[in-house]
Amino acid sequence: MRTKDGSTIFKTELSKNRRIRDILFSEDGQYLIVKTETKIGTEKMGGGHIPVYIYPVFVFNIKGDLVWQKDFSDLKNVSYLGEALIFTFPQRCEIYKEN
Repeated sequence: MRTKDGSTIFKTELSKNRRIRDILFSEDGQYLIVKTETKIGTEKMGGGHIPVYIYPVFVFNIKGDLVWQKDFSDLKNVSYLGEALIFTFPQRCEIYKEN
C-alpha cells in the first residue's frame, strides 16, 4: 500500500498459490480486507474433473499487521458496512463484527 507521493505504508506477500479476488477498505480506512482464492485440488463430476477452491480472507491494519484470517469453502462476496464484515454465500450470510 502506498500514499499519493509513492511512499510505502506497508507491503506484504501472500503465498504464490493464492490469487487476489477482492480488496476493500473499512469505512474508517483503518483496515484492508483481502479476499483470495486458492486451488486445493479437483473433484470428479460427470465425465471430468472440476477445480476445488477455498477462499481465505485476510484483514490487515493500516500498519500492515495481519489482525484476522479465515478460510471459507463457498464464499461468494465480501463487503464492509460500518464496523461489520459481511460474507455472502450461496445459501446464507454471515456477519462478523469487531468486539
